[in-house]
Amino acid sequence: NETLKLLLLKEIKEKKLYRSLGLTWVKYCESLGENWRTIDAKLEKFAPLEDFSVNLADLSQIPFKQISMIGTAISAENVKKVGDDEISVGEQVFRLIPEDVVPINTAVKVLAAEHKKQVEDKEKDISALRWMNEDKEKQIQKLHKEIESSDSAAKKAGYANASEAKYVKKIENLRIR
Repeated sequence: NETLKLLLLKEIKEKKLYRSLGLTWVKYCESLGENWRTIDAKLEKFAPLEDFSVNLADLSQIPFKQISMIGTAISAENVKKVGDDEISVGEQVFRLIPEDVVPINTAVKVLAAEHKKQVEDKEKDISALRWMNEDKEKQIQKLHKEIESSDSAAKKAGYANASEAKYVKKIENLRIR
């Protein structure tokens, strides 16, 4: 059982039992044919469960994938510790026992689906904003070309730029009246 194996590795690491073999944590993991980073990443999934008084025998019956989901969810805002061996997922309260694993998973999946929808909505908003920015950028480039064209025509007429040419025309129009 992967869960039991990881629980044992967690204890070995925390108590530094690998040192009695004259090994470092990295070398010990290698001796098991595992990458230490992979094991550490998996052990991190247990960290949120440390606050609970969970019976090792009960926890060892829960598949690691489910513990991983629960641990990840506990790290999130919507899952909180309620009692010594209880968590709340959204509005629902569950005990950390094998019998509640399926309902906990269901609740976590519902939260994940809600989060995914929120992310998709934000991505749509970002996409719309990007489109608006691209449109504004095109408008800016068009105006910039118009200014360059006006400045070029003004320079051919002997003015420094289009603004000077406009100013001179205004003055001439005032004199004509």
